[in-house]
Amino acid sequence: MRKTTIVALAAVLGVALAAPAVYATTPPVPSLGDCPRGWYVNEPDEAHRKPTPTKDGLEFKGNQLIHRETTGLNTKDLKPGTYVASPKPDQDSFFSVEVNSGPGTYATLRWNTATAKWEMTTGGQFYENADPDLLVDMPPIKKSHQVVSFGVGYTNSPPGTVTTVVSSVSFRGFTYDLTCKPKPEPTKSSSSPTPSPSVSTSASASPSPSASVSTSVSPSASSSASVSPSATATSTPPAVTAAPGEGGGSGSEGGGLPVTGPAGMVIAGGAVVLLAGGIILLIAVRRRRTRFTA
Repeated sequence: MRKTTIVALAAVLGVALAAPAVYATTPPVPSLGDCPRGWYVNEPDEAHRKPTPTKDGLEFKGNQLIHRETTGLNTKDLKPGTYVASPKPDQDSFFSVEVNSGPGTYATLRWNTATAKWEMTTGGQFYENADPDLLVDMPPIKKSHQVVSFGVGYTNSPPGTVTTVVSSVSFRGFTYDLTCKPKPEPTKSSSSPTPSPSVSTSASASPSPSASVSTSVSPSASSSASVSPSATATSTPPAVTAAPGEGGGSGSEGGGLPVTGPAGMVIAGGAVVLLAGGIILLIAVRRRRTRFTA
């Protein structure tokens, strides 16, 4: 029993000590696509223009940019978005949207904060207008009025010269968090108290029940040889504890000994044996005395 308890305790301690090591692995560096979610670059043309995710936001440098899909928006209702960046980008047209409704209708519209106008370059020509709904109709090949995405970033030519970190972008009444904070590592303080409850219950249960029941019946028969009638009064109390749960509910008259059930039969049998032994002993003593006098 002791060997089984020690082996079980060792297994519990091994599992408890190994568990924190499984979860204490260093979280992977966030990559675009999983942090922040929902942002993308147009593959394959913009695959080399992905910004770098950091715990403070997306880091932009050179010609890097980012987009996020939007639906149900027309250039007639288009309002420029805002962003939080540090340090300030060196291009005033850092916020942009994309329009597209089919082949030949795609274009990028950039909001210039210095001029308060939307800008568009297509077919080698530059266009600008404060009204985006009019801007898309200015080229010879008109562009779409359907806005499909919004985002921030530098132009491809010329590229930006300031490395900036954007922590959030606001558009159409929503603010989007661009920070990529790593998940906290699990603490190891909760691993030590686990083995203690299992030790105290298994060690103290086995030795006690068998010792107190079996030894209280037999000594009363051998000690009664030297004591005759008075042994009936002193030997009865130990017999009551040998049958727990039996004699409590039947004795309702004046505190006397119970006369029914297995406990009553044992007591009555013991009294008969003691009485018979006393009578036999008395007869034997008298026979010896009569033979001596004869």
